[in-house]
Amino acid sequence: MINIPNNNNNSINDSKHEQTRKKFKILALIFFPLGAVLFITGLINFFMSMYSGTMPALFWCAFLGIIFLGIGGTCARFGFMRQVTTYVASQTAPVTKDTINYMSTNTADSLAHTASTISNAINNNNQIKCSNCGALNDKEAKFCKNCGKQLTKICPNCHASNDSNATYCDNCGTRL
Repeated sequence: MINIPNNNNNSINDSKHEQTRKKFKILALIFFPLGAVLFITGLINFFMSMYSGTMPALFWCAFLGIIFLGIGGTCARFGFMRQVTTYVASQTAPVTKDTINYMSTNTADSLAHTASTISNAINNNNQIKCSNCGALNDKEAKFCKNCGKQLTKICPNCHASNDSNATYCDNCGTRL
């Protein structure tokens, strides 16, 4: 089981950071409502001018309102970042912990099987199989430890070791 420590290290939460967060929150409270009022004013003026058949005089307010909404939203994001991040972490940490615990306990057999298969593959690379009886022998063995059959053929030309069922030398191509 994995234990996630509850480390409430408040060294990051010093007074300078708190002052900066307060400034962002105040700016958000100024820019966001102002942006909303400007945007709504511009839209109302636009639609009223369509109804009355005149040119919209305050439509520029909508564009300025969009900019102020963006500034207010960004300031709110920075002002409330710690609270939002803490909330998200508190909601996702237990799920992550449960997932990791489930994966570690319920996949142990599969991991053991995979490790065993890899180990056997590595060990089989250090062994050769007898073509007569199928027994595994050390790679350096000349004769099968089970049936006594010759495991390798020695090339008369280059003296290289070849499989017992090889017709031609792996090294020089001479017929065996």
